[in-house]
Amino acid sequence: MNVITKQNVLKAFYQFDKKKMPIMEINGKLSASMDIAMRKRLCDEWLVAFRTVDAVVFDKAAELALASCKKYPDESEMWDFINQAAEQGNNEPAQIEPLLPTPPAPKKVPEYVQKPQRIAKIIELAKAGRFAEAAQYFKTSIEEDEIICYAKEHWPEAESEWIEKNKDELKELVEQEHICGKCMCLKRCRTNGYRRVGSIDKYTGFLILKMEICSMKRMAKNAGIQN
Repeated sequence: MNVITKQNVLKAFYQFDKKKMPIMEINGKLSASMDIAMRKRLCDEWLVAFRTVDAVVFDKAAELALASCKKYPDESEMWDFINQAAEQGNNEPAQIEPLLPTPPAPKKVPEYVQKPQRIAKIIELAKAGRFAEAAQYFKTSIEEDEIICYAKEHWPEAESEWIEKNKDELKELVEQEHICGKCMCLKRCRTNGYRRVGSIDKYTGFLILKMEICSMKRMAKNAGIQN
């Protein structure tokens, strides 16, 4: 069950206003419309009074009130409409679903899948007609996914706020991973065997980038010393 939200209440108010239903003010006089403060106050009151009501039932009750009332219903009147709406819902015949085979749920995409792998997977699944699964590989920002995954991999306790504050540095480290992942030999290294690494500043908590020798260059140096 999904209980009502502010959107359900304001939707009901909108329907009442379209019908030009007046609202009873505190002093007992009917007003043709509400000001902003009055609307907010009444909305808050209804959210508290009907906080346990199912959203679908509430929307149906608002329709009943719209058809029956000449002014905004008060809380007791609204409860009567809610009970009517609930009874109507219980008496409605159950819809018979067609006996079709249930398609398997699309497999969850791993959190960290690089762009070339994603594109290849999307093409593969689309060719096989598995469009629901292919759609799972579309992301609004692949880079964002990679940054979050990289941070969680290297700093498991990293919180979203920390990741956001250090996003630029994390982006550089992810880009470094892409470059080093395609490394074939030191001769083609863009940074001459050095790579960026990150460490957390113990005073500020921010991510600090520095350069250090990569494992391949270290191995080459050691081999040279041994020779």
